[in-house]
Amino acid sequence: MKPLHFINDSLNSQEGRSRQQGKYHPIVSFLISLAITIIILLIIGFFYLISTFSIEGGETLSQIENEHILQLYISILIFAIAVFIATLYLRTNKKYTALGILVFPILFVLYTSVYLLENNFNHTTFSKVIWMQSMYKPEKMAKTLVRDKKLIGLTRAQVKDMLGKGSKEYGDIGTGYSRIEYWVLNHWTLTVFFQKDKVIDSELRLPYNSFWSR
Repeated sequence: MKPLHFINDSLNSQEGRSRQQGKYHPIVSFLISLAITIIILLIIGFFYLISTFSIEGGETLSQIENEHILQLYISILIFAIAVFIATLYLRTNKKYTALGILVFPILFVLYTSVYLLENNFNHTTFSKVIWMQSMYKPEKMAKTLVRDKKLIGLTRAQVKDMLGKGSKEYGDIGTGYSRIEYWVLNHWTLTVFFQKDKVIDSELRLPYNSFWSR
């Protein structure tokens, strides 16, 4: 019986060594799971950009702000999935792998939350003095004018008195529709729409080639 015990002990020790050799160093496990998570997030980001791309001449402020909200929802969903997967690894005592999975989803949620608060909920008091200082108008002032519909109902003369001469003006005498455009910092364009010399709408638009201004 002793030889059998010896063989079994040898086999068990070999299995133990092979298991030990098969385990990664904690830092390596962390880096591998971190890299895989980053790759997955980049793939998701790529498909997101493709799905939101349009050749219609850019996006309006309201469209971009809706995308900010969608990005926050997506980041929360990714974080929830990451927590679920990390929990499975924690149950097998692979805490460094779990940590690598969670790092970027946590940062992603924090980033989209702060970005949403900074860009969707800022309101700046209009100052004619500051507005008139440059051909390129203050971005936050322009956003507040559009969000709060400050220009709706004003006449063309009132708009020009308030905002000054536009960068471009267009008009159609036959229909009574016209518009004035103002260049805004960070590649935005503020457009004021008139019908019979009265403001009926205003919008801020950003071209797609200005990705970092979104």
